[in-house]
Amino acid sequence: MPDRYDIQMIARVEYGGFWLRVLATLIDATILYIPIIVVEELTDSTRSLWLESLGVYGVWAVYCVPFWCSSWHATPGKRLCGLAILTEDGFALTLGRALLRYLADIISGLSIVGPFLVAFTERRQGLHDLTARTVVVKRSALAKVAIAV
Repeated sequence: MPDRYDIQMIARVEYGGFWLRVLATLIDATILYIPIIVVEELTDSTRSLWLESLGVYGVWAVYCVPFWCSSWHATPGKRLCGLAILTEDGFALTLGRALLRYLADIISGLSIVGPFLVAFTERRQGLHDLTARTVVVKRSALAKVAIAV
């Protein structure tokens, strides 16, 4: 896959909507179910809820960030749902941008309102997407809008 896409052309394409992104997250959560249970058992939540939370967020980070930076531009859940994550200007995510998106995703989720913005914004962006300046697009359009870099 190329590293850049014509974002003007993507603008004519349907962005990844709320329910499709929820489904992708549920798939990813299913994949991470056992690793998260293991981390929860190892951290023993009765001793430290903060340590357990840090472990769970760590599992998600180790899972999401490398996939977002890969040629897939998505976690397995998003890929199975036909989605990809790019910067607003059509580039693949760098490690720094992926980390920013992940940290913003935590804050977005804790705010409760953040993820629901996907249903109401023009480009279907949640608070984490707006913060990291990313968009989630349907993969079917990417081959048509690839730019040789």
